[in-house]
Amino acid sequence: MGQITEVTRIIGGVLTPAIMVSCCGLLLLSLQNKYGRIIDRIHQFNTEKRAFLAKEVLTNIDKTRLESIKKQLEILVGRGRYQKNATLCLYIGVIFFVITSISIALSFKISAIIMLAILMFSLGMLLVLVGAIFAAMEIQISYRTTLMEIQIEEKLMED
Repeated sequence: MGQITEVTRIIGGVLTPAIMVSCCGLLLLSLQNKYGRIIDRIHQFNTEKRAFLAKEVLTNIDKTRLESIKKQLEILVGRGRYQKNATLCLYIGVIFFVITSISIALSFKISAIIMLAILMFSLGMLLVLVGAIFAAMEIQISYRTTLMEIQIEEKLMED
């Protein structure tokens, strides 16, 4: 009966990191989608910038738009960096959670491995926290960028 209790405890322990892998998977789905949109937007702005630079004569509106594109590209690259960092933190966290699960399963036979499991789970949780911070920072930048775009569009309409 004691061995069944021990096996049940280990299976429960193995499942906890597996749940964290699922949670990270949901976050990664969202982050990668947003990262892809940022990269697409960078490509669009670069294409638009090249079109302006190919013109022989730029109007004042063209010059204003070109400056706006340059500023937005700079911001988008920063946003992309935050998204990349958040995504990498979560992927590495997933790796640590998987190692945790394996360590817990192995600790059934080798009790010294339990410290590895605790360390890996803690590192995985820390990486999820850091990834969430990067994602939150990107959201703040995204909001400021949107406000900037609105101001630039209003300025273009005035000219």
